[in-house]
Amino acid sequence: MNLYELKDAIMKEDFYKTNDILEEILKKDNALDYVEPLINIMESNPEIDFGMPGPVIHFIEEFPTKDYVEILLNSLKRKPTSYTLWMLNRIINDSPAKKEEYIRVLYEASQRSDVEADIKEMAKLFYDYQTN
Repeated sequence: MNLYELKDAIMKEDFYKTNDILEEILKKDNALDYVEPLINIMESNPEIDFGMPGPVIHFIEEFPTKDYVEILLNSLKRKPTSYTLWMLNRIINDSPAKKEEYIRVLYEASQRSDVEADIKEMAKLFYDYQTN
């Protein structure tokens, strides 16, 4: 399986094929190498339904948070999406040591002028949830 086939399945919102491809990738020694391209696909295609959480997020969350959190944070700094914000919120729930740092990312996303209103609102809702 290659990244082109995976992206094609994701773009067609074919959860079954996406899941099958990702299950095969998980068996590879370099499976972690697919995390950054997957986060980039989420960032570049916010209109795609990735599921809740769906095979892509399930795949990414197979790895320890420390292995992908910087990739996720960099994506959120470039262009937050509903899925990347949701992933960060899930990480905050399980990462008390870096909670303040991650909550700051939510706050910053909620204040950006270059982010769509619905994404800003979602960031604000997660921020409010995490701080109350």
